[in-house]
Amino acid sequence: MMQKTMGVTFAANVDINVLLRNIFFVSTLMLGVLEAIVTHISSRLLLKRLRMKLPESTPLYLYYPPKWIGYMALVGMFGYLYVGSGYIKTEPAMTILSALGTFAYFYLTAMGVVGLLVMIGLLAKESRRILTFVVFILALAMSFPVALYGFFYITTNMHKRIVEEGYHATKK
Repeated sequence: MMQKTMGVTFAANVDINVLLRNIFFVSTLMLGVLEAIVTHISSRLLLKRLRMKLPESTPLYLYYPPKWIGYMALVGMFGYLYVGSGYIKTEPAMTILSALGTFAYFYLTAMGVVGLLVMIGLLAKESRRILTFVVFILALAMSFPVALYGFFYITTNMHKRIVEEGYHATKK
């Protein structure tokens, strides 16, 4: 059974108030993370402009999260999908699982984008700009496969293989 609110159709088991509260909570968290990134980057630019000595930034391809974060994010993502199935009836459990699951889904998608960008940066030197654009379009249009790629990027030795093969490809 479906319900219609403001021209948008939802499943009958979805509470609009809970959904809006979760969207607000997750967007607040994501904006906080984005604000921290922007503040960090702008402060580094300002300090470099003031000719202060700063340690070099770590390249993106050297960042690698622990494997347990990937497994926890996958559990959170499937918890979110389980909430959507309608088997959970208690509102606090739905709120917590959907908020954590949405954040985990965004995290895995972001790590998938990072993994694809690292692979493009190290292996495809000629067509890097077009492929970067394609990666961001993929992340928007097909975020679930990109999130699964992010899970495999975190939990397998894919990162190590990409960095080693890219290193050897640049030395040829």
